[in-house]
Amino acid sequence: MIQVRHFSVTELSSSSKKTLFQKIRNSNSSNTPNPNVLNYTKSTKLYFKWMFSNTTKLLNQYEENIMKSIEVSQPVKTDKKTVAGLHQISFENTSTSEGLLTTPTVLIHGHGASGIFFHRNFKRFSGEIQKLYTLDLPSIGLSTPKPFKVDYKATKYNLKLNKDTGVFDLKYESKDKAIDAVKATEDYYISALEEWRKENKLGKINLVSHSFGGLLSFNYGLKYPENVEKLVLVSPVGMEKSIFSINNSTTSGLVQTKNPGLSNYFRPQLIPSIISRYGFTITKLLGPLGIKLISKYLALRYNRTNSSKNFQQIDDFIHYTLLLFYQNSNSFQNLKVLSNQHLLALNPILDNIHKINGKFPVMLMYGQFDWMNSNAGSIANSLLSNSKFSIIENAGHNIFLDNPKEFNNQVIEFLRN
Repeated sequence: MIQVRHFSVTELSSSSKKTLFQKIRNSNSSNTPNPNVLNYTKSTKLYFKWMFSNTTKLLNQYEENIMKSIEVSQPVKTDKKTVAGLHQISFENTSTSEGLLTTPTVLIHGHGASGIFFHRNFKRFSGEIQKLYTLDLPSIGLSTPKPFKVDYKATKYNLKLNKDTGVFDLKYESKDKAIDAVKATEDYYISALEEWRKENKLGKINLVSHSFGGLLSFNYGLKYPENVEKLVLVSPVGMEKSIFSINNSTTSGLVQTKNPGLSNYFRPQLIPSIISRYGFTITKLLGPLGIKLISKYLALRYNRTNSSKNFQQIDDFIHYTLLLFYQNSNSFQNLKVLSNQHLLALNPILDNIHKINGKFPVMLMYGQFDWMNSNAGSIANSLLSNSKFSIIENAGHNIFLDNPKEFNNQVIEFLRN
């Protein structure tokens, strides 16, 4: 295990972790106008586009615009197509250089995202990796809708927690049904990725996976370790053990909030109940105002490291992201099966981390201002015999967008070594 730290985790100030609403409010108070914030006219235009146009065509249009703005190294061939129902963008470096990484590398996005979200990494990665792929997960972005039936209510639980004493009692309405729902949802994504790998006639692959995609890729490696060369978990969802785990034998006792490596770990609700229940339906109901508010946050987020001042690319990316948020997809419901309002997985990675020990090397990466629990990643690193743990400076949860240069450097170094 290797730990790479630019500073101690305990030195990270919680005051730097602002909510979406705080960021939007701060952007309103800024003296410098952000050129990528959609005004009411543009917000209204996009809203009616979403209402009355083909969303798939619009997503494809903005993805094409983003791809045209990216300069990849030569000789790299770029291609877009659907394989086993998954939309892929592929980069094939035809150079005869001996320095190319020959293991096919796959980029897996998180929730509320798609493969094009890695666009700031395409140039560097395609210059050093012989075959690079980025995917849209099932029923997301430009991937084909994949039918899936699961009892979304099966993971409901009743939690009694005494805030004064810390004593808790948790009961799922049906533990067996909850386990079945979680396993079925995990397999929905695992099988899609495996079908895609087979149809592309790939052997072992490297997986570089962010957030929700990290949880899914870990589960893929758990089921198919023989197909994974290396696994990079970028600020993964679901690392922490907790009182909500379907693997726990004890469902009552004392909670603690310090150690995410113990089964009695608990943290306050991170997602407001109304958002957890309705998702982006709330912003849809707000009409153009909802689009304008989200665009403020996205403009702030995407311009953070806009060193090239490519405002048109960011404008296309914001439009793409807004349409993606408003897309009808089962992704949000599936996320609610695999995790809860506390963003704690029902089948945590730390419950199963020992099962992949020695099977393939693992890198765990977090941002300096990440709202994911990097301490859980550090614990995972200590339990693996061949792993690396890193915190990237000047980055939040979306490390590959916030600090693409350092992200690219560390991922390439890990894949090479």
